[in-house]
Amino acid sequence: MPKTADLRDLAYLIKVLIIFTAYFFTARLGLTLDAVSGFATLVWLPTGLSLAALLIFGFKIWPGIFLGAFLANLTIGAPPLVALGIGTGNTLEAVLAAYFLKRLGFNNSLDTLKDVIYLVIAAAFFSTMVSATIGVFSLLLGGIVTSKTYAATWIAWWMGDLISDLVVVPLLLVWSTRFHFTISIKRLIEAIVLSTLLVFAGLAVFGGLLSISFKGRPVAYLVFPLLIWAVFRFGVRGAVSATFILSVIAIYSTILGFGPFSVGPLHENLWFLQLFVAVMSITAMTFAAIAHEGRRANEKLQSNERRFRALIEKASDAIFLVDKKGSILYASPSSSKIIGYTPQELVGQICFVFARSSDPKNKLELSKLFKQLLKQPNASITAASRALHQDGSWKWIEATATNLLHDSSVKAIVVNFRDVTERKEVEERKDEFISIASHELRTPLATVKGYTQILGQLLQSKDDKLTGYISKMAGQIDRLTKLVADLLDVSQIQAGKLELHKSKFNMDSLVSEVVDNLQLTTQHRILFQPDGQAKIYADKDRISEVLINLMTNAIKYSPRSDKILVRVNSDTSHVNISVQDFGIGISKKHISHLFERFFRAENRIRSSFSGLGLGLYISQRIIKRHGGEIKADSIKGQGSTFTVNLPIKE
Repeated sequence: MPKTADLRDLAYLIKVLIIFTAYFFTARLGLTLDAVSGFATLVWLPTGLSLAALLIFGFKIWPGIFLGAFLANLTIGAPPLVALGIGTGNTLEAVLAAYFLKRLGFNNSLDTLKDVIYLVIAAAFFSTMVSATIGVFSLLLGGIVTSKTYAATWIAWWMGDLISDLVVVPLLLVWSTRFHFTISIKRLIEAIVLSTLLVFAGLAVFGGLLSISFKGRPVAYLVFPLLIWAVFRFGVRGAVSATFILSVIAIYSTILGFGPFSVGPLHENLWFLQLFVAVMSITAMTFAAIAHEGRRANEKLQSNERRFRALIEKASDAIFLVDKKGSILYASPSSSKIIGYTPQELVGQICFVFARSSDPKNKLELSKLFKQLLKQPNASITAASRALHQDGSWKWIEATATNLLHDSSVKAIVVNFRDVTERKEVEERKDEFISIASHELRTPLATVKGYTQILGQLLQSKDDKLTGYISKMAGQIDRLTKLVADLLDVSQIQAGKLELHKSKFNMDSLVSEVVDNLQLTTQHRILFQPDGQAKIYADKDRISEVLINLMTNAIKYSPRSDKILVRVNSDTSHVNISVQDFGIGISKKHISHLFERFFRAENRIRSSFSGLGLGLYISQRIIKRHGGEIKADSIKGQGSTFTVNLPIKE
């Protein structure tokens, strides 16, 4: 058996022989068609054959191109050196075109506009100039052309090569690429009908089939409707095949003296014909590539839409698309699982209809949030509400609405909602337990504290050691009492029963009082900068609770610092209180969670401090109940600043 290397060598020689044979005979044929100066013809198939061969089989077969070009020109009378120059130019033309197309990422399927542009510019227009320049210069050196005929010879040479790259190369490349071909009777009949009409139209317009002389008449455009049919029904292959068929008929007919381009000498007729063929080829390939990209983009869009719909339909969460009036434009199938209504029943309804909370204020609050969202493009709002299921049961629904009305691809408010009934019930049971436990603990704690104080008084002068123990026990009882009080506040907040007893007071006086009391318990210097005229209408005890919490935290989380800064400033409508420490700080990822219930940052230093993580949560709720806001700014390792903003009047 022959070795694999021998088989590869044989295959290589066969490829070189094939390209040599094809190049030689098509070159001889072209040179017989009224070639300018005997060597520059406007019909030159070898250029397209050689470039296609290099792109399909690789650069190694270039010797076949060189030998074909050299011998073809030598056999029609070119001196050996001239034939050598022409062969070098023709080979270099194909190699350079193939090289640049490969470097540009050219795809032989020609199914993108980018590939068409690369072929037209890099190959057809520029690489062909190399062959024309070297070939005509060789003829000039050989005395075959003169300086007067140089330009006409160069243009004819270049145009013949250019047309070959535009007509022959696309045909060979697209039919050499792999493709899925599904045969159907309708498709086959359509292809046969189109091919028949192309041949008929070509012969009628260019070949004198109808015995009507079209010489000098502008009727070549009559073939374009069929060309468009081929482009949009059969893609790139249809476009290049139709172009090739019409080009062959037009060239052959013009050579015979028929058609709209047969009005002068053959080389002039071929010149104008090739301009038409160039326009026809570029137009067909461009539209075919654009149509293919459009179909591919549409298929991708449809695929993405199918995938999106599949994800939406299988998701446990439900989605509404809502217009600016609150009307439901789209409801995902999951909606029926959550609130019992089918998507068809939901579309066209106002989304608030289903938020039938037992609390009449709830719907007003949701409507207010919706109006706020309309003013904030791309913003999101999350809210929870009770909703009446179609079967009559109550469900807790948590929804997140995002304003994408200004997004041209959506033009709606996207509402993502889920059933959180089970979670809410667990939270309610937990809050109820905390409330009951807190209430039950207050009485025994008060009793224990009372007895502890009595014991402390009885033992105060008798045993210093026991007195110390009693003092520590009292401190722990105070701490436990504070935790119980926090739990009671949380239960009241969750139940919406946090009461405020408002009165008018001076904020500077309150802050000064809190500072003085805390200063007795710490080594930190609490520096207070008063406003001087900050008067406010609020619940003094609750605001005091917030201030104590913020200052206590500042002291607790700045163990290596010796000062805390407290500032008050006001304007005509608001009072701002800021508490700044220079302690361990808070990382950015934890800032947004600081005011959540039971949240404590995962920090080695912070975790060493006691607490349930309720202080900031309660403080925020108290401030919100007053219509104000509280925010935190911090740099890890440098300290934190908590700022409270309160309206002066109710």
